[in-house]
Amino acid sequence: TKAEFRAVSGFSIWYSVRNPYSENARDLGIEVGRELLKQGFFPKKAYESVGWAKAESLNEGVFTRTGNANDLHVLIKPNIPSIIIEVGVIQNPYAEKQLKDPKVQEQVARAIDKAVTNYFNEQDTN
Repeated sequence: TKAEFRAVSGFSIWYSVRNPYSENARDLGIEVGRELLKQGFFPKKAYESVGWAKAESLNEGVFTRTGNANDLHVLIKPNIPSIIIEVGVIQNPYAEKQLKDPKVQEQVARAIDKAVTNYFNEQDTN
């Protein structure tokens, strides 16, 4: 069904509250999510089980990892806003096919590039 498809596909953006710039990381994640939405991608709706992490949804598609997941060095160690962007789930055959398409890869890359550029341009004006 469409609901089942959405539960195993879509994008997720993660950040850690333990990063010194966690609020900035959250805002960057929201900006990336907005650009992915503009490109026709949708946020992952179901995160009941993320393996070793509990998830707290803060904005559609933007999550903070709680518990042990906050120990991911890539999210907490850099002295800059840090996020992880997951686009699609390759265990979903449709999403896997999409992710292999160079046009879709370009769409994702452009959305992320635009979001990061917009975010840092906004930071420069503040």
